[in-house]
Amino acid sequence: MKIQIKKIKDAISESSIFSCTDMSGTIIYVNDNFCRISGYSREELVGAKHSIVNSGYHDKAFWRAAWATVSRGKAWRAEVCNRTKDGRFYWVDTFIYPMLGDDGKPEGYFSVRNDITQRKEQELAIEYKNALLEKIAWIQSHEMRRPVSTILGLIQLLNADDPENGEIIRMLHQSSQELDQKIKMIVRLTESIEKERLRDNDNSNMAIAS
Repeated sequence: MKIQIKKIKDAISESSIFSCTDMSGTIIYVNDNFCRISGYSREELVGAKHSIVNSGYHDKAFWRAAWATVSRGKAWRAEVCNRTKDGRFYWVDTFIYPMLGDDGKPEGYFSVRNDITQRKEQELAIEYKNALLEKIAWIQSHEMRRPVSTILGLIQLLNADDPENGEIIRMLHQSSQELDQKIKMIVRLTESIEKERLRDNDNSNMAIAS
């Protein structure tokens, strides 16, 4: 049984990012994967706090909730954005487990993290595209309504018995050009989103095929 436990420990250490801290949150052990992905040496990490890889992405309430959970002897899990030594962001699916003493109270903490950077980057790319779509929708519902309303109002004026409508015609022409530019902008945005979507689908299909 001891051999099996050692194999499990070795497998976790080989495939995941692993660390242990004391009760104050000071790192007392890290595996090679932690050093590799963070860019810090073992000597730099051991004795430091996990804030050494803090990206600033998560607010203080996020971390207060984490420590409130593990200090009660409960496991905590979340997707965390960290920062490497050279300033690059990376995402990890994080599990923090309290190491409980005989009295059932935490004596320290160990964590297992798995790199999910690629998936998170894909999700963020989708969020960006959705934001573009929302922008398009806003343009359609606000920016395009104004010149359209102007055109409709001018058309009504043209139907009136007014021989001096040259200025109205000029304004009508100007509003039509403005509307045309807005439509062209929407077309360009839509085409850009569609090209990115098709490229992402191709990449996903290639990944599945491999």
